[in-house]
Amino acid sequence: VTRALRIITRQDKPNGGKELHDHIRALVCQVLANALRHGNCAAFQLDDSKSNAVDVQNQIRALVLDGYFFGDVKVIFQRMLPVHKLDCNLMLCCSAVALLFLIRFTQTKTLRNLILSGVFFGITMYSYALSYFLIPIFLICISLYLLYTKEISFRRVLLWAACVCITALPVILFVCSLLFHWETIHFLGLTISPIASERMSDVGVTSFWENIKDIIKITLTCGSYRLDAVPKFYTLYPLSIPFIVLGFIGAVYSFLVSLYKRTFQADSIYLLFFLSGLITIGLSGSGYVYRANSFFICYLFFLIKGLFLCCRFLSSYHTGFMLLLSAGYLLWCISFCSFYFRVYTMTDVCPNYLYSISFRECVDDVNLNLDYANLYVDLVNMKEFFFFYYPASPYDTQDEETFTDGIHTYHFLTDYSTKISPSSVYVVYKKNNEFLQNLSGSGLAYQTWEYPYYYVIYFE
Repeated sequence: VTRALRIITRQDKPNGGKELHDHIRALVCQVLANALRHGNCAAFQLDDSKSNAVDVQNQIRALVLDGYFFGDVKVIFQRMLPVHKLDCNLMLCCSAVALLFLIRFTQTKTLRNLILSGVFFGITMYSYALSYFLIPIFLICISLYLLYTKEISFRRVLLWAACVCITALPVILFVCSLLFHWETIHFLGLTISPIASERMSDVGVTSFWENIKDIIKITLTCGSYRLDAVPKFYTLYPLSIPFIVLGFIGAVYSFLVSLYKRTFQADSIYLLFFLSGLITIGLSGSGYVYRANSFFICYLFFLIKGLFLCCRFLSSYHTGFMLLLSAGYLLWCISFCSFYFRVYTMTDVCPNYLYSISFRECVDDVNLNLDYANLYVDLVNMKEFFFFYYPASPYDTQDEETFTDGIHTYHFLTDYSTKISPSSVYVVYKKNNEFLQNLSGSGLAYQTWEYPYYYVIYFE
């Protein structure tokens, strides 16, 4: 933000595109920032011949790509660097890189960028199951658009598709095994089996529009899942939302104009990618932000475009506008940091405590000292934490609620509805008042081992 303010007030140009490098030292953040910065800034094709157009563009780049990453950077870290599973969150990074090379291809027409784009779109299909729908839908739409605007030849479209298919061949075989119920395939040392085939039942059109409205709402504000976002701060700071909406409207207008004039507009790449994501969510449904994490590269683009449109409209007052906006992002950033470190503690907010408090000692002691049929571990039904400490074959972990190792049966939810049985043992978080009250009212005599954050409860 300081860098952005200095650029705005001095009216100088960014120093060789290194605005982020002076501030962000972490390697991962640098890689992400570079990909988003170059990919999004390259998409702007200014057609304003006014003398201040370049200045406005430079100021927007400085503000958004420094201020946004310091202000709304929380959403990037939430989507990219979580500690709860990496699968879905990798889709944002992989798709951002793929879009970057696609943008570069439209600028340079070089075969290398086209091939790299295809390779990274193929890699994206390994990142999350929803990409099985999103990537094909997007590639079909953008290919038709590029052919219509004569930005690419049909031969190159075929080459591009071949790059995607070759890179994603194991994934394609896996999807085919789900759709056609194939037997297990052994391919290049990989075992491809139609596990989790019941997930195909999630796909449908009955709630298409409701799913779309829901995902737009929770990605711009917040849902019920506190690991994604919380009220007041949302997934994106509320300050960004009107500019994102304005940028989306501007992108739709540019797309329609490009269709009418049959000329290419880089805005269309992000717009079509966003619409492909909406179609995917509409077909599959989602009540969680993390399933739509690929939206946020598009939201970033819409934000930049919305800011550019505002600055062009307020051409006589754009310096004051940018200063005011920078101050707003700075205040939101300070407020969020204060909330995160002083209120949103890792040990008090369920299920955040699972990240920092291990239950392994409790389970090990139970296995060593007690005989039991069922063990209930208080993991709020997030069984991934259990398998982090006790790895098991994915073929044996298909049941969403229980896991059996041949001797014991493990359950991963402990609440007021949990059945209390003398043949079971319970590893319960100390602040799980629902279960503890239910246990007290059961009338059963029980024994307790106390740990720093858990109780082990068993019956003699």
